[in-house]
Amino acid sequence: MTQNAKQLFFSRKKEISKEKQYYNKFIFNGHFSVFLVILLGAFILGYGDWLKSIPQHINYALIASVIVAITSMFPLRTLLKDADRLFLLPFEKNMEIYMTQSLVYSYFSRIGLQLLILIVLFPLFFVINNRSFEFYILFAVLMLVMPYLGLLVKWQWYKYKLESWSLHLVLFIVYASGYYVALDAKHLSSLTSIFVLIGLAILLKYQNKNQLFPWERMIKSEQQHHMNYYKFVNMFTDVKHLKETAVRRSYLDPLLITPKNKKFNENYMYLYLFIRSFARGKDAFNIILRLVVLAMILMFWLDQPLVTLI
Repeated sequence: MTQNAKQLFFSRKKEISKEKQYYNKFIFNGHFSVFLVILLGAFILGYGDWLKSIPQHINYALIASVIVAITSMFPLRTLLKDADRLFLLPFEKNMEIYMTQSLVYSYFSRIGLQLLILIVLFPLFFVINNRSFEFYILFAVLMLVMPYLGLLVKWQWYKYKLESWSLHLVLFIVYASGYYVALDAKHLSSLTSIFVLIGLAILLKYQNKNQLFPWERMIKSEQQHHMNYYKFVNMFTDVKHLKETAVRRSYLDPLLITPKNKKFNENYMYLYLFIRSFARGKDAFNIILRLVVLAMILMFWLDQPLVTLI
């Protein structure tokens, strides 16, 4: 049974890899590839000029620690499907090897981003620390080790049926504190974060001896990750598997006041339904939100009144 569980995961992995290879042809086409090369060149040139005159009195260690702590929260990818809650239920005791493979897959799926951030941050801390880089080796070890330990904690946390927000809060505090001590204090005490994660994983695993496999939660989480990928691909080509979802945002309820009887007609209902679709939909709302945040960042970063006004 253990071997069958491993084969099942590898077949799912092969299936999703084949799907991504198909969609990558539409994403990384000629025009987009040229754009990425130009963007990379512009970033390298601008970054190099910025390093020659780095602004002082800014806590770069804290900023980097917060950013890396957020990127270190790798999503747990199980590749489970909706039918698994029925057909795999009799093999629940043999799912441990499946989850082990899932953790490894989840780690290597996102470790490339960590390596990219590690490379980008190195010149900054190399310059501001008078060309010293020994401490950065410690930081690199933390960046590569803690995300996997975080995945172990996440799996046991979900199995214990605890809330996601509490997990993310705990991981953020542990990650950020470890990274900050490594970058700012440059002390081996930053390794304490690794031992905290190991201890937390062991403790939760001990508590989960009699816990059942969280089928509903894992399947729902995997479906959400898959839909997010489809939404990204849908910006480049049509995706047949894309399903629209609605989310209630209670803080926007004042915008969704039910029209009075005299306004239940064709003159008023379109506007009401349009606002409702925008407030509770995901695509348009998230796109507008991202554009507003990016615009605010550019307005703050660029010291050009004309560009800020535009």
